[in-house]
Amino acid sequence: MTLCFAIHRDGTRIRELNCSESLLRRLLKAVEAPIEDCLLGRRGKISTNELVRRAIAAEIRGTAKKQEEQQLEGTQAAIRGSKAICAWLLKEHVSGGLGEQILCEAQRQLAEAEQTNRLPLGAAPADMPFEEIIRTCKAAGPTIDAVDRKYPQAEDRKTLALRA
Repeated sequence: MTLCFAIHRDGTRIRELNCSESLLRRLLKAVEAPIEDCLLGRRGKISTNELVRRAIAAEIRGTAKKQEEQQLEGTQAAIRGSKAICAWLLKEHVSGGLGEQILCEAQRQLAEAEQTNRLPLGAAPADMPFEEIIRTCKAAGPTIDAVDRKYPQAEDRKTLALRA
């Protein structure tokens, strides 16, 4: 509950406090300063303006630290994901060249999704098996009819191969 709400709930109007709204906002910001700075302010060692500056600086530091923690968490998740993909490739007996092609295609698709803002918002559930994640993400491969329409000469080769 904010101080303004508490004051309003008690029926006191800001005019009755005999202070301006901006002063009240500054005091509310000063209250958010680190406890050590609040103690210095109470003892008169630092001014209210300095207390507000320190509160804002602490808020900025906290935001930067949170972003840094999120970035580290994302990096660690990417490393875990990479290890899981490599383990899956080994489990499926995918050879080096084919495994590299699969990884390059996945990387290309992710880069394209990132550029067009189509990346999924969340992560897969922790208990979802890796094979299930791959199955749900796997794009449908081209059908023979689609290949025939795109490459008409392939149909001729297919017919020739059937006759041989």
